[in-house]
This record gives sequence, C-alpha cells and structure tokens, in this order.
Amino acid sequence: PTRFQTIELPVLTAEVTEHQGQARTCPDCGHVTRAVIPEEIRAHSVGPRLAAALSYLSGFCGLGKRTIEEISEAVFAAPISLGTVANLEQEMSAALQAPHQEALNAVRADEVKHADETSWKQTAKLVWLWGAATTSVAVFLVQAGRGIAGLKQLLGESIYGILCTDRLAAYGQVIAECRQICWAHLKRDFQKLVDRGGAAAGLGKEGLLIVRKVFAAWHAFQEGKLTREQLEKRLEPAVARMSSLLER
Repeated sequence: PTRFQTIELPVLTAEVTEHQGQARTCPDCGHVTRAVIPEEIRAHSVGPRLAAALSYLSGFCGLGKRTIEEISEAVFAAPISLGTVANLEQEMSAALQAPHQEALNAVRADEVKHADETSWKQTAKLVWLWGAATTSVAVFLVQAGRGIAGLKQLLGESIYGILCTDRLAAYGQVIAECRQICWAHLKRDFQKLVDRGGAAAGLGKEGLLIVRKVFAAWHAFQEGKLTREQLEKRLEPAVARMSSLLER
C-alpha cells in the first residue's frame, strides 16, 4: 500500500477535580461545622502528569518559570501561578532524590562504567556536569569543578570496576589496570600522528588499522554476530599488535 501519515494532538483541556468539605450550621447556636478535606488531597494542587510535564520543561528544556506558567495556561488550559511553578520544581527535586541516589549506587557498583564531564551553566555561573553510564543506567551530577573532587562525588572515594574515560587528568587516579581510554579518543590521537607527518606518521597509520579491527569486532558483537568469548578471541591479535606498537 501507499502510505501517508498525519500526526496531531487531541484537544487538550486540563481536568479540574474539586473536593468539597460540606458545612452545616447549628440551628440553636449558629456555629458552622465544616468537614475537613484530607491532608493527602490538600498536599498537591497539581496532578502528577501535569507536574511531570512542567518539570520536564523546566529541568530538561531549561525554560523560565514565567514561560512555563504561560505554557501551562495556553497549551494545557491549566492556569497556575509562578509560585506554583517554583514549588513544583522543589517537589520534583525532592521526589527524585531517592531514585537518583539509587541510580548513583547502581553505577558505582557496576563492573564497567563510562564517565565524562562537560561545561554547564547554572544561574549564569559556569559549573560542570559529570555523567557516568553503564549498559542500563546513566546518572548525572552538577559539580563546581572539573577535578578529582567532582569525580569522587560521582563515583565515590574508591572507584570500583573498569572505568572508560578520555585523558582528563582527574581520571589519572584510577590505576591503569582498571581504566580503559575511550577508543574514539585513541582514534583521534592516531589520526593526529598521521596528520603531523614525519616519523610519527607510520605509527599513526598502524594505530588506525588496529582501531578499525577493534571497531569492526565490537560492531559485530553489538549486532549479535559474536559472543563475548568470540569477541575476546578476535581481539587477541589487535592486543598483541597494539603492545608491539607501543613498545616500538
């Protein structure tokens, strides 16, 4: 068949649920007795789905509070105040604290993890966003610096398992046997040797050949064409060749 698809949003109108506490007046003394609306209901004036959507606009998209207030009213037909937006940010941060710590613990305990850092702006101030990832979990921390202190906040005082990184000096505290330099960075290093020319060019070209073999084997493993044992077997010649190249 010939196909053509059009995508569209349904009409978005926020649902407002009103909870009423009934009141009765005593016919003798005139005192008004009011039913108390339960605390668990009064604790939140915004439901979880709207709160999640607005927090996404704030935390991930980086929109300002006034812009989020306007989007809530114009797009979701849910008028809220600036104070509510600010409160939602705090509520979401508190709600995510426990799962964030759980993710952090999982990454620290994994046998193999990848770490990196990049510049970040927080209230117009330059800070650093640190990230670490395993095959199933990724976790981020904002730190004031790019040094060893930031790495320890991310992965703990004693780093467990194999850590894959670039050559930032902060990662130098990890012993060589437990550290893997990112192969994408190694590829760039070998290319630099080729570009520089002279005696180093030959080493760079051999390094690039090793890189191609490593990447080819790794892609085959990711596609399910090799088992982990077959991958290690295929890489043995590359390991021997790399060792010889480095010794030379």
